[in-house]
Amino acid sequence: MNKPRILSSGLTSLLLVLGVSVAQADVLPPLGLNPGDQFRLIFVSSQTRVSDEANFGPLDAFVTGLASAAGLGVYNGTPVGWHVLGSQSSPGLSAIDRLPNSVVPIYDTHKDLVANVAHDIWSGALLHAIDYTEAGVILDTLVWTATLLNGHVPPNNQGLGDFGDEIVGSSSASDSTWVDFGEAFNLNPPHSFYAFSDVITVAAPVSAPSSLTLFLMTAPVLGVGFWLGWKRPEGAA
Repeated sequence: MNKPRILSSGLTSLLLVLGVSVAQADVLPPLGLNPGDQFRLIFVSSQTRVSDEANFGPLDAFVTGLASAAGLGVYNGTPVGWHVLGSQSSPGLSAIDRLPNSVVPIYDTHKDLVANVAHDIWSGALLHAIDYTEAGVILDTLVWTATLLNGHVPPNNQGLGDFGDEIVGSSSASDSTWVDFGEAFNLNPPHSFYAFSDVITVAAPVSAPSSLTLFLMTAPVLGVGFWLGWKRPEGAA
């Protein structure tokens, strides 16, 4: 008999409408922030690739895929964009151009404060190393940046995707070597990338329905489901 399923399916549908039982991966704001406060997140990618792409589009897609798989692709129902932090060769964009200056603080995925404002990351020291992946796992690795400490492409104009040696940073460092640790050949071996999010605004909490409201709204469904599920067929002994 399939009638008892009416109870569970009806109740589930109602709870979905109320937003009570929907489990969805979502960005969690750092503790201490209030509704209306803004922040960015930043991570070092858990996966690596060679630096053979000079256009930011495919690189952004690479880190966005990782972020989405880790539950960082949506906040409060709104998609969150992710961008590689690195520099193209001139006249392309440098890293300091990609991450506009603002008063918005930057946190890692462990919710440690990395920088009080965006351009503090070019000051020579981070408040915390960017050593957590999109999944919140600590990772000590080399990172493609093609960027000097000042946020610009180096004088030799060797940007991301350019053939030859590119600047790499160290994810475990909080001094200037987080972005400029040394150089590595762009085609072998593969390394990680830093990725930063769009600006995210903390949403006001959604009030949960009271127990009385839930009871009044679910009681009819429960009653109908019980009656349909357990009503004895006519003529049954």
